[in-house]
Amino acid sequence: MKDGPLPPTILLIEDDLATRELYERELGQAYPVEAVAIDAHTLSLAHQPSLKLIILGLDAPHKKSWRLLEQLCQPGGKEARPVVPIIVYSTSDDRRYTRNLNIAEYLVQPVLPSLLNEKVRLYIAASKLHQGSSFKFHSNNE
Repeated sequence: MKDGPLPPTILLIEDDLATRELYERELGQAYPVEAVAIDAHTLSLAHQPSLKLIILGLDAPHKKSWRLLEQLCQPGGKEARPVVPIIVYSTSDDRRYTRNLNIAEYLVQPVLPSLLNEKVRLYIAASKLHQGSSFKFHSNNE
Protein backbone atom coordinates (compact mmCIF):
# COMPACT_ATOMS: atom_id res chain seq x y z
CA MET A 1 0.00 0.00 0.00
CA LYS A 2 1.28 3.49 -0.88
CA ASP A 3 2.07 6.04 1.79
CA GLY A 4 0.82 9.59 1.54
CA PRO A 5 -2.53 11.20 0.91
CA LEU A 6 -5.22 9.32 -0.92
CA PRO A 7 -6.29 10.69 -4.29
CA PRO A 8 -9.51 12.71 -4.28
CA THR A 9 -12.71 10.71 -4.47
CA ILE A 10 -15.21 11.38 -7.25
CA LEU A 11 -18.92 10.75 -6.86
CA LEU A 12 -20.39 9.79 -10.23
CA ILE A 13 -24.20 9.94 -10.24
CA GLU A 14 -25.65 8.52 -13.43
CA ASP A 15 -28.87 6.55 -13.90
CA ASP A 16 -27.86 5.00 -17.24
CA LEU A 17 -25.91 1.83 -16.33
CA ALA A 18 -23.83 1.67 -19.53
CA THR A 19 -22.78 5.32 -19.24
CA ARG A 20 -22.06 4.95 -15.53
CA GLU A 21 -19.85 1.91 -16.13
CA LEU A 22 -18.01 3.61 -19.00
CA TYR A 23 -17.20 6.75 -16.99
CA GLU A 24 -16.38 4.76 -13.85
CA ARG A 25 -13.92 2.58 -15.79
CA GLU A 26 -12.19 5.62 -17.32
CA LEU A 27 -12.05 7.77 -14.19
CA GLY A 28 -11.18 4.79 -11.99
CA GLN A 29 -7.79 4.55 -13.67
CA ALA A 30 -6.70 7.70 -11.83
CA TYR A 31 -9.16 8.28 -8.97
CA PRO A 32 -11.30 6.39 -6.50
CA VAL A 33 -14.81 6.60 -7.96
CA GLU A 34 -18.09 5.90 -6.23
CA ALA A 35 -20.59 5.36 -9.05
CA VAL A 36 -24.29 5.27 -8.17
CA ALA A 37 -27.73 5.71 -9.62
CA ILE A 38 -30.02 8.29 -8.01
CA ASP A 39 -31.88 6.91 -5.03
CA ALA A 40 -32.99 8.03 -1.57
CA HIS A 41 -29.41 7.94 -0.20
CA THR A 42 -27.60 9.76 -3.02
CA LEU A 43 -27.70 13.20 -1.42
CA SER A 44 -26.06 11.91 1.76
CA LEU A 45 -23.15 10.53 -0.32
CA ALA A 46 -22.37 14.07 -1.47
CA HIS A 47 -21.12 15.01 2.00
CA GLN A 48 -18.34 12.43 2.40
CA PRO A 49 -15.14 14.06 3.70
CA SER A 50 -12.89 12.54 1.01
CA LEU A 51 -15.18 13.64 -1.81
CA LYS A 52 -13.70 16.33 -4.06
CA LEU A 53 -15.96 16.37 -7.11
CA ILE A 54 -19.49 15.33 -8.09
CA ILE A 55 -20.36 14.40 -11.65
CA LEU A 56 -24.11 14.30 -12.21
CA GLY A 57 -25.83 12.98 -15.33
CA LEU A 58 -28.94 15.06 -16.00
CA ASP A 59 -32.00 13.69 -17.76
CA ALA A 60 -34.99 15.62 -19.10
CA PRO A 61 -35.49 18.96 -17.31
CA HIS A 62 -37.29 18.96 -13.98
CA LYS A 63 -36.89 15.23 -13.41
CA LYS A 64 -35.20 13.67 -10.38
CA SER A 65 -31.63 14.46 -11.50
CA TRP A 66 -32.43 18.16 -11.84
CA ARG A 67 -34.07 18.14 -8.39
CA LEU A 68 -30.90 16.53 -7.00
CA LEU A 69 -28.80 19.22 -8.72
CA GLU A 70 -30.92 21.88 -6.98
CA GLN A 71 -30.31 20.20 -3.62
CA LEU A 72 -26.58 19.87 -4.22
CA CYS A 73 -26.34 23.56 -5.12
CA GLN A 74 -28.28 24.95 -2.17
CA PRO A 75 -26.21 27.46 -0.21
CA GLY A 76 -25.28 26.73 3.38
CA GLY A 77 -25.18 23.40 5.08
CA LYS A 78 -22.19 21.12 4.79
CA GLU A 79 -19.08 21.93 2.79
CA ALA A 80 -19.99 22.31 -0.86
CA ARG A 81 -18.31 20.16 -3.48
CA PRO A 82 -17.93 21.20 -7.10
CA VAL A 83 -20.68 19.70 -9.24
CA VAL A 84 -20.18 19.05 -12.96
CA PRO A 85 -23.50 18.25 -14.61
CA ILE A 86 -23.59 16.27 -17.85
CA ILE A 87 -26.67 17.28 -19.80
CA VAL A 88 -28.29 15.05 -22.43
CA TYR A 89 -29.15 18.05 -24.58
CA SER A 90 -28.53 21.75 -24.18
CA THR A 91 -31.09 24.46 -24.65
CA SER A 92 -31.00 28.12 -23.69
CA ASP A 93 -33.34 27.21 -20.81
CA ASP A 94 -30.82 24.61 -19.57
CA ARG A 95 -28.01 27.17 -19.68
CA ARG A 96 -30.12 29.78 -17.87
CA TYR A 97 -31.25 27.25 -15.26
CA THR A 98 -27.72 26.03 -14.51
CA ARG A 99 -26.47 29.64 -14.27
CA ASN A 100 -29.25 30.35 -11.76
CA LEU A 101 -27.88 27.47 -9.69
CA ASN A 102 -24.35 28.94 -9.89
CA ILE A 103 -23.15 26.09 -12.09
CA ALA A 104 -20.41 27.70 -14.10
CA GLU A 105 -19.72 24.78 -16.41
CA TYR A 106 -21.47 21.70 -17.65
CA LEU A 107 -20.76 19.12 -20.31
CA VAL A 108 -23.18 18.12 -23.05
CA GLN A 109 -23.51 14.47 -24.05
CA PRO A 110 -22.00 12.65 -25.72
CA VAL A 111 -18.89 13.15 -23.56
CA LEU A 112 -15.90 11.08 -24.51
CA PRO A 113 -14.44 9.36 -21.45
CA SER A 114 -11.01 10.82 -22.23
CA LEU A 115 -12.49 14.37 -22.25
CA LEU A 116 -14.25 13.71 -18.95
CA ASN A 117 -11.01 12.42 -17.45
CA GLU A 118 -9.13 15.54 -18.60
CA LYS A 119 -11.85 17.87 -17.24
CA VAL A 120 -11.81 16.06 -13.89
CA ARG A 121 -8.02 16.37 -13.69
CA LEU A 122 -8.28 20.13 -14.35
CA TYR A 123 -11.13 20.62 -11.84
CA ILE A 124 -9.29 18.81 -9.08
CA ALA A 125 -6.04 20.66 -9.77
CA ALA A 126 -7.89 24.00 -9.75
CA SER A 127 -9.79 23.18 -6.56
CA LYS A 128 -6.49 22.40 -4.79
CA LEU A 129 -5.26 25.87 -5.70
CA HIS A 130 -8.42 27.43 -4.28
CA GLN A 131 -8.91 25.42 -1.09
CA GLY A 132 -10.70 27.42 1.56
CA SER A 133 -12.24 29.85 -0.89
CA SER A 134 -15.51 29.84 -2.75
CA PHE A 135 -14.01 28.64 -6.01
CA LYS A 136 -16.23 28.48 -9.11
CA PHE A 137 -15.39 26.85 -12.40
CA HIS A 138 -15.70 29.08 -15.43
CA SER A 139 -17.29 27.87 -18.61
CA ASN A 140 -16.93 28.41 -22.29
CA ASN A 141 -20.28 26.65 -22.89
CA GLU A 142 -22.75 29.06 -24.42
